[in-house]
Amino acid sequence: MNDPFAAVLVLLVAPLWYFAARLGLLSRPKAPTIVAIASAVLLLAAMPRSGLGIPELKRLALLITTAAALLQLCRAVGVPAFGRRELRLALLGLLAVAAIAVHLNFFAFHGRRTYVHLHDVAHYYLGSKYHREVGYDGLYTAMLRAEAELHHDHFRAIEARELETNALVHIRALLIRSEPVKHAFTPERWRSFQADVDYFRQALGPQWGDVLRDNGFNAPPFWALVGGAIANLVPAGNASGILAITLIDGVLEALTFAVIGATFGVEVGLLAIVYFCTIFGTGFGWTGGAYLRYLELAGVLIAAAELHRRRHAAAGALLGLATLLRLFPAVLLAGLALRSARSLLRGEGLPPGHVRLFGAFAAVVVVGVALTATAPAGAAHWREFRDKLRLHVEFPATNRVSLLAALTYPGERLSETPEGHAREVARRNRLHRIQLLVAAPLVLLLLILVARRLDDVGALAAGVPVLFVTLDVTGYYWWLLLLLLIANRDRPAILALLFAVEAGSYSLLLFEDAERLLYAWRSILVGVALLAVYLDPLRQEARRLRVRFRTLPRVTA
Repeated sequence: MNDPFAAVLVLLVAPLWYFAARLGLLSRPKAPTIVAIASAVLLLAAMPRSGLGIPELKRLALLITTAAALLQLCRAVGVPAFGRRELRLALLGLLAVAAIAVHLNFFAFHGRRTYVHLHDVAHYYLGSKYHREVGYDGLYTAMLRAEAELHHDHFRAIEARELETNALVHIRALLIRSEPVKHAFTPERWRSFQADVDYFRQALGPQWGDVLRDNGFNAPPFWALVGGAIANLVPAGNASGILAITLIDGVLEALTFAVIGATFGVEVGLLAIVYFCTIFGTGFGWTGGAYLRYLELAGVLIAAAELHRRRHAAAGALLGLATLLRLFPAVLLAGLALRSARSLLRGEGLPPGHVRLFGAFAAVVVVGVALTATAPAGAAHWREFRDKLRLHVEFPATNRVSLLAALTYPGERLSETPEGHAREVARRNRLHRIQLLVAAPLVLLLLILVARRLDDVGALAAGVPVLFVTLDVTGYYWWLLLLLLIANRDRPAILALLFAVEAGSYSLLLFEDAERLLYAWRSILVGVALLAVYLDPLRQEARRLRVRFRTLPRVTA
């Protein structure tokens, strides 16, 4: 690595803090802030102008997560200096600057100052803008037909994915069936589609073929409705318009963390920024610079803030919106539902605000589904999405984080034959059924026990372990762990653990480069963290039940 950023961090910034502490400067008012600003200036001066490679970025993320874990550990064990809020804010501010810089690859983004995630945007922009014409199965067929007509049968790829089956086929197999797909367009819409396809073909260059081998457009119909309405405002093939709609995610991120800071305090806001920027498998390279990838993130995290403010109807509406956009946020309601159920079973009535929360959630979902019925195919879009989701779940992706991802790692290379794939799908389905019958009820039972000790934000976060044992979620959606950070904001030992899990995940990269094995180990680490978060409440509840059992009157003969 030729860039001096890491060297400046280790040889200048770290000694600066060390000697400032040894000389007692950090105990003086404003001194930590001054040292933090000086450190930030040094780091910004050493910032690589053209970004770094992925391995270097991962190593820097390892340093940042380790530093954040140590900071919280020092606070947890009672190191006097770290009891001072000013020092913690100065250090967290510095870590936030470093984390943002690393997350954005020192503002080189996807390399060469390319902000737009062209590969991802091609799917979500084209898939939503032309959803009424191509649905879930016709996107690649239409793209190949447009390419054939625009470039006189000169293609940049000879292989594409057949979205009806998820099989890779020769492009000829799709082209011979392309006439009905084209016929779904009006002439004006077809010319618009061609212009958009040509923009991405030119912008992606040799990476164009990778788009055609992906898994197509997979968002639910409501996302297609919202995304399509915005995408259709952009003139066909307009690079500036496409850039503008990808900036929506940046605005959503800024709004989300501003709300977290305003609701839970500046320190929690800075912690959340550092954590979000360094969660393993959720980096900018996955979904940064994409199109409306953070709508559900904003909905879930701002809902947590609304719960803290006791605005239950707003929280329920936001969770309903997040569910319409990506479905899995519905599982996060499990903790709140268990808390309500426990209160009802004990004859205490529903917790305050839960009727408004669940009512608003249901109302938003019903209205959202009704709106999708206005699309040309109506309810058929949901049936198509169901079939698409089934294929997507069965696809042997390597970057999933769940109990199932840990259990199904085969210890060998994935089979590329249809027979081998069928065996792997059957094995996964069998293990998933066992998991749903054994692990999921056990987790729900344990959460019922601790539900009385959780506030509404904690109950929302309790949906995360339920998600872990019920669904097989892609790694870049595990920004969900931010809920655990927010819910445990006053437990520095747990915060240290959360950052240590990220540091542990990055440290695995020093010894292993097989992605599927990395994510299997990552799943185990996340599972350990989830167990640790709820261990103390479970022990306290077990002691309470033990005492209660001992005080029961005994029946004697």
